[in-house]
Amino acid sequence: MSARIPVEFAPSGRVAWVDPGTTVLRASQLAGAPIAAPCGGRGVCGGCGVRVLAGSLADPDAAESAGLSRAPQGVRLACRAQVVSPVSVRPVMTAEGSCFTGIATNEPLVAAVDLGTTSVSAIAVERSSGREVGRATVANRQASWGADVLSRLSAALAGDGAALQAAAEDSVLEAIGLAAGGATSQVERLVIAANPVMSALLAGADASGLAAHP
Repeated sequence: MSARIPVEFAPSGRVAWVDPGTTVLRASQLAGAPIAAPCGGRGVCGGCGVRVLAGSLADPDAAESAGLSRAPQGVRLACRAQVVSPVSVRPVMTAEGSCFTGIATNEPLVAAVDLGTTSVSAIAVERSSGREVGRATVANRQASWGADVLSRLSAALAGDGAALQAAAEDSVLEAIGLAAGGATSQVERLVIAANPVMSALLAGADASGLAAHP
């Protein structure tokens, strides 16, 4: 068996140890630092570009070369580029979030979350007064499996359901943490709104019925 290879992702510093030939996109998912791949990793959108900071990747194949025809020099497609030796990469495009924390409080909090396909928004309020503590919006980390619900359903049915669930949980927790100013231990109640697909993926439920004709 071939020795596993470390892949580091900047700026988070997270590392995945993967088998030779694993794509950078898959490594990012395993590292918990998923890279957005709007086309679901089919190599047709060019949205998962990364720059190599240290080390090297396998030479691009014909499909990747075609996808890189309009990309800046030095960029590789995470969904096509394969790991062959220790490497450190940084995504070219990063999803920007926003955060506003209004007040500091020691009161118990209630949080409400909108789990969207693209972004996750949260608001935190004091349970007793309803006074807003803060709000935040972050990128949905499931974007590494595609920008649309069909791509994510396909990924879940292909065996990535647990990874998609973890990505959704991480996104929700990140949004709540920012909205509550880091005081997540004070959040006593949580309400999450989402479409049926996002709800199923977050709950780790069987989503096969959502992908089939009636």
